[in-house]
Amino acid sequence: MRKKKVLSFIIFILFISIQNLDVFTFILHIKAQLGDYIYPLDDAYIHLSISKNLSEYGIWGVTKYEFSSTSSSPLFTLLLATLINFFGNHPSIPLYFNIVLGNLLMLIIYINFKDRPFQLLFVYLGFILGVLLKVQMVSGMEHMLQLVIICSCWIYFYRWYQTGFTHKTFERIFYIAISLACITRYESLFFVTPLILFLLFSKKYKTGLFTILLAYIPIIVFGLYSISEGGHFFPNSVLVKGKHSFSLITLVQSIFNAKNHILATFYLPLGTILLLLLFSGNVFYKKGAMDSLKIAIRENLIYAIVFIALIGHLMFASTGWLYRYDAYLIALFVLSIAFAADKIGEHISYATILVSILFFLFLAESFKDRYQKGNFTLKYANKNIYDQQIQMARLVKKSFNNSTIVANDIGAITYFTDIKLYDLVGLGSTDILDMKKKHPDQFDYYINSLDYDLMMVYDNWFHEINFTNRNKIAQLIIQNNEICGGDVVNFYLPNESDHKAYTYQALEEFKKTIPADVQLNIIY
Repeated sequence: MRKKKVLSFIIFILFISIQNLDVFTFILHIKAQLGDYIYPLDDAYIHLSISKNLSEYGIWGVTKYEFSSTSSSPLFTLLLATLINFFGNHPSIPLYFNIVLGNLLMLIIYINFKDRPFQLLFVYLGFILGVLLKVQMVSGMEHMLQLVIICSCWIYFYRWYQTGFTHKTFERIFYIAISLACITRYESLFFVTPLILFLLFSKKYKTGLFTILLAYIPIIVFGLYSISEGGHFFPNSVLVKGKHSFSLITLVQSIFNAKNHILATFYLPLGTILLLLLFSGNVFYKKGAMDSLKIAIRENLIYAIVFIALIGHLMFASTGWLYRYDAYLIALFVLSIAFAADKIGEHISYATILVSILFFLFLAESFKDRYQKGNFTLKYANKNIYDQQIQMARLVKKSFNNSTIVANDIGAITYFTDIKLYDLVGLGSTDILDMKKKHPDQFDYYINSLDYDLMMVYDNWFHEINFTNRNKIAQLIIQNNEICGGDVVNFYLPNESDHKAYTYQALEEFKKTIPADVQLNIIY
């Protein structure tokens, strides 16, 4: 046992050192390239905008002028606001907060697998190559916090379940984690709900009811607060980005279409390995196959939580964008395989071992594919955001800081400025979201009646809108785009703008300051 613990400690020190070296090397590279650390997603600046306005003005919104429930992670945003109160308004706060969380996650994994070095090694490899821990740490987004909360939930719930729900420390940690899960990110509902159903099915009615209260009350409280401020029960980001219709056909398409093919190549081997580990010992060597199958299902029903979470996510939530949306699902499957490995006994068949090895090889190839694609995107993402969103924010800050802007990417331009905003997507403008959802027949009229100073949008996002009150004055074009919504941002003025000459002069001055590989075409 002592040798196993020593080996586990060596694995822990090795992986945490490699991971931190990789992360800080990347940060220094970005700073050397761009002059400061720029996040690989504009969404990181949305969290910063709300946190800044909450900290400085007491307003939950991307601007200081109005409430907007734009964040799908109220807890993360609230924590950032708290950190801003303590350390000041620094854009690097989410970055270093996530680094702390990443190291905390690796420590939690080590504490719970230190007696099983091979499972520890597998989990670390799965998290670095499959979950893309580095990507989640440097993104500045809430998914790192979600990973810490969800993994703590699953680890300590499983360990509590193994003790027959008697271990008080595991119980307390689970309750703390479950109370934070959904308010950390709303997709966590796909995991929390089947977990509660499992408790009720296991006749743990009091525990199930208490878990319901802990998990759902935070989002109910925030939802009621949002409604009282003129918003919706769910954040605008959930209403805009979530899937609102479902069929078995769309579920199959979401798994196997070209955009999300990684789901098929990843979850197929993950799920198969897990099932093989769970059922081989029960089914393949015991007499009475049907009875053995029933026993196996009953003994391993807890793992259905993970499979149901996967199905729920595919039905109603998004994937992609640096693989951050489904990172928690990969983590759940990796941890479950490590748990299930304990069930392997001396009676496991050679056929099962062979098939498991084949699927592990397939999984290794999927790990490699996901890791390479995630890091390839990350290679360009920070520069893409710098060339597009940061340059737009620079222009607005210098020349339109207190103006009214119409836009579709709203993170950097709201965080670094004091603008009034109309968000055509609806994330930062509840009025626009409501008009789009409730009165689509009046939407064009509403948009064309907006009183604004400058519009900056991707044209290909809004083909359905018949714009009549705008004139194109410029295009900002970036190279090697891997993460932005488009290569080209189009700039418009209203038809009857009274500051056309000023805007053209501002654009000419701005053109002199943009990066050499960014193109600004001014249209007279």
